[in-house]
Amino acid sequence: MKSIYVYPGSFCPPTKGHVHVLHKVSRLFPEIIVLCSVNPKKYDVWFTQQESKKLWQTYQLPSNCRVETFADFSQQDIDFSRIIMIRGIRHEMDMQEEKDVMLFNMKEFGLDKFFFQICEPEYREISSTKARRAALERNYQELARMVSQEVFKALLLKVEEGKA
Repeated sequence: MKSIYVYPGSFCPPTKGHVHVLHKVSRLFPEIIVLCSVNPKKYDVWFTQQESKKLWQTYQLPSNCRVETFADFSQQDIDFSRIIMIRGIRHEMDMQEEKDVMLFNMKEFGLDKFFFQICEPEYREISSTKARRAALERNYQELARMVSQEVFKALLLKVEEGKA
């Protein structure tokens, strides 16, 4: 039975750190699905699944990776027992959150296979939360360090429209 490698997240927005993890795991697995979803526990959502999917396309992605929304993915006839969930780990503080993510996915979807990829040091301080904060504070240098130019523009547009 062929495994399905899924890299899920709200990716609100996708950052250079997310892309870094994807590039590392793309050398290990034959095909990876980046799955843009919504975390019901997160209240600070700036982008829909569809918008996050579009923002992923602003990065140079490995040829063996494709981006889908959870809405589209869940409509397919997927055998969840074949899924291996990929998660990025920046530092030890991520471990508790990842434990919660594992338990949630085990309970909700029956997922029991996870692969954790540790980031290189230069990506450990990059997060979607920090990117949104940099956009709100108009810290352009910090924001440019964390996201693509197109994501940079999308974040600032949300701030200007007052939707953030």
